[in-house]
Amino acid sequence: MFRAARGDSAVMDELAHIPAGYGYVEYLSYELNPEHPPLVKVLAALPLKWLGMRFPAAGDAWTRDVNAEWTVGRQFLYESGNDANRLLLAARLGPMLLTLLTTAILYIWSRRRFGPLWGLLPATLFGLSPHVLAHGHYVTTDVAAACGVVLATWAFLEDLRNPSPATLMLAGIAFGAAQICKFSAVLLVPYFILLAVCWSAVRAGSRWRAAARLAGVFLIGYVVVVYPTYFLLTRGYSISRQASDTARNLATYENGPAPAQEACRLQRCPADLVVWMSGQPLWRPLAVYAEGVLMVRQRTSEGGKTYWLGRTSGRGSRWYFPIVYLLKEPIPVLALVAVGAVLALRRRRIRLMPFIGTQTRQRAAGDRCRACRVRSTSDSAICFRRCLSSTC
Repeated sequence: MFRAARGDSAVMDELAHIPAGYGYVEYLSYELNPEHPPLVKVLAALPLKWLGMRFPAAGDAWTRDVNAEWTVGRQFLYESGNDANRLLLAARLGPMLLTLLTTAILYIWSRRRFGPLWGLLPATLFGLSPHVLAHGHYVTTDVAAACGVVLATWAFLEDLRNPSPATLMLAGIAFGAAQICKFSAVLLVPYFILLAVCWSAVRAGSRWRAAARLAGVFLIGYVVVVYPTYFLLTRGYSISRQASDTARNLATYENGPAPAQEACRLQRCPADLVVWMSGQPLWRPLAVYAEGVLMVRQRTSEGGKTYWLGRTSGRGSRWYFPIVYLLKEPIPVLALVAVGAVLALRRRRIRLMPFIGTQTRQRAAGDRCRACRVRSTSDSAICFRRCLSSTC
């Protein structure tokens, strides 16, 4: 992975993420790339701060334009006298550390559940996956999202299993860290709700406790991690500039704002609320976060051209992920998944057999008891003994 980081040229997303992160770290200004959370970009920019890189802070793309990420990125990497290869390698150190951290988390979690030997299996499959080796060194949000989701899920399950103030705090911090990795990590909210419901279903009397801890995880994540992160990274972002940039970035959201004499449309109201929040000192850190969420939603709702299975379309396909998974995963991994699924179903069936057998015996006992009730009184003693022996 380090060798690939040294030899690969910049991918398209890095042209936006690297200068955006440098702006966050050096100037505490969230002017560039608000449609992605800051964690991986900040990690990529930290080494650059100490390498004496020249940033085009005097150009119009940084001082006047709105979210001119591609222009600033081109200028920063290739037009400011910086060594682009050295800059890229230094920026990729942070994402590579996240990749190694994800592998370590998988091993520790699996070791606790299955022992040291079997704990190596998922960690090895992840660490040697062609996808991880190919993308684990880029300054993109994909591996960071994987790290955040795995860490948050592990921490939340540990809190449900061994509840304490410490595990609750750790679960909340892990959830918040996932939210500043990638906006799709917001799907952890319904996922955690589902986990809490399933946990309550198998643990008698734990319904309200699970609900309370779930709310605590969400509250800690956003109050302790998300808000302070955006608060810090907007200290150099003037309120007037942020309000103006937010209004322009969301100008076309749901066909734009309503006329001055009309109330906002229901679909447009979230954008109008975010624009208002961006001008309020207390709320503007959350406004940056919400602005990114709305920008992602706007992009996905508009769709895009795709080429899939020989056809060009403006819509996605429900078969995309299953087919791509089967095509891109190594054959040994697919074989292990198939064997694991078969063994899991077989084990579940074995566990259910005693339950099914008990139910069958109870139904038979009930039939015998009902038969005793309709027989003549001369057989009452025999029926009574049969009923006692059949647990009716």
